[in-house]
Amino acid sequence: MFKGILSVLIFSVVVTSVSAQELSSSDRYSGSDNINGGHYSYTINIAAKSWAPGMGDVRYALAINSFFINSFEVNGVSASSLSGVDFPLELNNPQADVEFSLTYFSGTKSITFENLKMRYVESGAMDYGDLTTSQVEALKTKFDIKDSSGFENLNLLFRISSIHRDYIEELSDFRSRLNKQKKEADEKKKLEEEEAKKNEHVNTKAHNDEMKELDAQLKQKIGDDKKTSSIDDFLSTTTAPSESSSTDFLAEATTAGGGDDFIAGNTSNKEANKQYEIKYKDGKQGVVAKDGRILIPFKQWEIKEYLDGVAKVKILIDEVTLNEDFDNDIKIYGFNIYKTGFVDISGKFLEKPAIEVDGGYYNNCIDIASYSSLRVIPKGQSRAETKRIHDQYIKQQEVSQQKCNRREQELIAQIKSRYQ
Repeated sequence: MFKGILSVLIFSVVVTSVSAQELSSSDRYSGSDNINGGHYSYTINIAAKSWAPGMGDVRYALAINSFFINSFEVNGVSASSLSGVDFPLELNNPQADVEFSLTYFSGTKSITFENLKMRYVESGAMDYGDLTTSQVEALKTKFDIKDSSGFENLNLLFRISSIHRDYIEELSDFRSRLNKQKKEADEKKKLEEEEAKKNEHVNTKAHNDEMKELDAQLKQKIGDDKKTSSIDDFLSTTTAPSESSSTDFLAEATTAGGGDDFIAGNTSNKEANKQYEIKYKDGKQGVVAKDGRILIPFKQWEIKEYLDGVAKVKILIDEVTLNEDFDNDIKIYGFNIYKTGFVDISGKFLEKPAIEVDGGYYNNCIDIASYSSLRVIPKGQSRAETKRIHDQYIKQQEVSQQKCNRREQELIAQIKSRYQ
């Protein structure tokens, strides 16, 4: 009988101790980590309780209130791209290893126990642990606790330091679907690249044939005489001015100066001994002998060369500025049209002058700059893929530049035909 009464008394004490006042706190924590072969971010809320079953024990317990997955990606591809997947996603039966701290405080006094750990914390029933004997003694000393009632006057602050999960079942399906999606995308891309290479080969051949045809047409339009010949070439194929000509300054010089003809002598050294000067006057240009005689009259032209009474001149006769839509880009280009040929002291051309066209696109068609993006590889893209894109870009630019240059030559041919 006494033994039965003793058992009841012992059980009653245990129940009273467990039902002693509990201190409670909770914390919300967000972080990210690698898991299931991918990377995820999360937000977790955990509740904590602490109580003193007896003077020598201080116990704490943790339980997960909620666990949300905010994102999950594999090889840089988010699971949100999958059909039917929306974030945040709440886990039904969450579990985690938790590292945390507990701070007990009253008034201005406080004590914190850090680096506490608890494995397999779940939702629902709270898993518990105990402070060490030294921690309990430090707590009693800090707040001068004499009996269990002293613990009930404290407050609790719970803070999560980190959590860890090795595996989450819900994310396993996402990873499988993402891997399948990537495999299908890679296969599709490979087929597209193979098709593009085939088309590129066909297009390159067609483009080369087209460029050859354009070159042949342009050669006929422009001809080989893009520039006039030099004075030496002109004089070698043209009858020299007659000595009896009234416009032949050489004859005049011989008559006036007798044996002191300033052109006479070693013609190979004529530049060193030249007796003339190309001068500017009132915005015009002409050739004047050292004795002041006018050898080539002053006119609004540019004198390129002078020799034996003949000057090669270049006269601006028109300016053309045009805008053109080329490859979906507005190109602005300007041309200067010149009449170029040979004149004598009369200022008249000795033969039909040639038409020359200078200028072209102000921006030199398309400038192929260095492909700086090679230095920055996009996330998830291989260097080989980046090089392939770079090579394709350069080739497209080169083709566009060839077309642009040929268009420029076509325009030059058209402009020359207007003035010839």
